[in-house]
Parts: sequence; C-alpha cells; structure tokens
Amino acid sequence: MNANAKGPARTDPPVTIDLEKCTGCGACVTACPVDVLRLDTAGSGKAIVAYPRDCCFCILCQDDCPTGALAVDRNATNPRQRSIYDILGIELPDWAR
Repeated sequence: MNANAKGPARTDPPVTIDLEKCTGCGACVTACPVDVLRLDTAGSGKAIVAYPRDCCFCILCQDDCPTGALAVDRNATNPRQRSIYDILGIELPDWAR
C-alpha cells in the first residue's frame, strides 16, 4: 500500500456493512478509532457508516466484527489511506487484502 496515496474525495463508503449479518452488537463502533461507524438508534439498531470521509482504512472494524458483516475496501483511493498495519510494517494476510 502506498503510504502517500492521494486521490479524489470518496463518494462511496470505504466500509460496507452486510445488514443480514450485522447483529447491532456495536463491536465495530467501539473498534473504530476515528468514529466512522455508528449504530442506527432511530431505525434498525444496526451499524451504519456515518462519516465515510474520516475512514483511515485501519480495518479494526472488520477485524473486530464477530459475524464478518463489515468489509473495508483496501483498494479505495483516499488521502487518509494509511493503516496501523502500514505504520508498523505488518503484512496483511491474503484474506484481508
């Protein structure tokens, strides 16, 4: 991954949520260090992408989701696309790429 990735502002969420799998447990909301995700308290009670432009692609939400309902698009172009894995120099396993 390019630590200096630049590109246009995102118009689609970098995180997708499979609402069939989401149980509304809130693990992803707790895991997100930049407050991208919220629980839909006025509707389904499930996770929603509230602030997509703030996503830093750390994949913590994806890793912490017990049902596998979240997927982070690691190929997205975003000026914030530098995860904790990049900072620490940790290679991602094939399933997370």
